[in-house]
Amino acid sequence: MHDFKNSLLADEDLISIFAYTIEKWDSDQALKYKQQLEKAQEEIRQDPFLTGSKASDDLAEGCRLYRAEHHYFAYRFKNDTIEIARVLHENMDFHVQMRVEYFPK
Repeated sequence: MHDFKNSLLADEDLISIFAYTIEKWDSDQALKYKQQLEKAQEEIRQDPFLTGSKASDDLAEGCRLYRAEHHYFAYRFKNDTIEIARVLHENMDFHVQMRVEYFPK
């Protein structure tokens, strides 16, 4: 399994997703959704090129997307580390929300 690190934006995305889910539904649903996102993150850590992931160099060089429920992890595999830049809702404009500088340093 590969190491990973989230950008500050990815951490903020996850906090926002969790808070929104609590507000819209309840804490039980938020915990279930959090577990689904964590499971997807582990799948990426096991194989950054897993089935279902997609190269998205149009967003940022080396960027890949992987869907988890209604969100996408935007990440790259660099120096044996998964670098997660953003966790974006499927309805967002990824070209507006994603830049190469958003990857963790």
